[in-house]
Amino acid sequence: MSEVNQIEQKTDAGREKSCPACAVAKTVAVKIGYSLVVLFIVTIVAFVGLRLAPGDVTTQIIDPARAAPGELEALRIELGLDQSMLVQFWNYVSGLAVGDLGQSLLTREPVISIVATAGIYSVVLALAAFAMIYVVAIPAGILAATLRGGIVDRAITLLASVMMATPNFVLAILLVNILALQAGLLPVAGSGTWRHLVLPAIVLACEPMGFATRLVRTSYLEQAGAVYADSMRLRGLKENLIRWQHIMRNALLPVISLAAVQVRTLVGYTLIVETIFRWPGLGKRLVDSVLTRDYFLAQGLTILLALVVVIATLISSLLYRAADPRVRTA
Repeated sequence: MSEVNQIEQKTDAGREKSCPACAVAKTVAVKIGYSLVVLFIVTIVAFVGLRLAPGDVTTQIIDPARAAPGELEALRIELGLDQSMLVQFWNYVSGLAVGDLGQSLLTREPVISIVATAGIYSVVLALAAFAMIYVVAIPAGILAATLRGGIVDRAITLLASVMMATPNFVLAILLVNILALQAGLLPVAGSGTWRHLVLPAIVLACEPMGFATRLVRTSYLEQAGAVYADSMRLRGLKENLIRWQHIMRNALLPVISLAAVQVRTLVGYTLIVETIFRWPGLGKRLVDSVLTRDYFLAQGLTILLALVVVIATLISSLLYRAADPRVRTA
């Protein structure tokens, strides 16, 4: 029986190698299955965690000191909060299955409308931060690697280490004092113009930028000293050809994987940065909704941010597979 299984496994492996599209489809299907499980777990944690936290949304709508007898309980019944947690969860998941994220308990505005409005601000901030990270990190890492041991390399490495070690809220305070309050070059907080975007984007990108710079430098040095690079040099190939067509391609593979990790980092830091700079994105709305116990809004935003991380991880995995032939043939 074991021999039959081995033959079937070899046959399946041969089919996947002869049909790359089938292998990709299988990989995507498996990863999507894992992603759905992760999202379901996030949904449970967000739902239960919010309801176990102290406080009640009804006290945010009606002042308990001025409420008439039974008014708070009547509001709980109206909002469906008097039902058991299991019934509430079933109703919420049933709505999610048809794309209904519910309504804000405070404003009665559909969560999807809030997401559409605040999401634009978060996307703009994230894209600006990502652009800063890789426009700076890749050239800086390569420059440090090619000038290894020199003053430039040491300066870039030191600066990257400082960026990695500085908490984003500390950096925010420093930049606000220097660039906004003292120099008057940029606004302290808010939104409306591109100048409001500069400070939050820098603070959001700083730590990931330092990490990416160090990674690019290390990865480039590893590939430059690899056996295949030495073999190409012995065959007389030009250094620029080896560097840009072979070393760079392999050196950037870890950066592709890092992108998914940094999406998770940016999602977490967005909550802090948007709150500090009063940037009206998803992160600030999530923090506000948790503090006011606006359950449906907090749950919807949590699931949405988890979905962003899951999709980024899936895309990163597929890009890595496309860039590395060893993964495609494994």
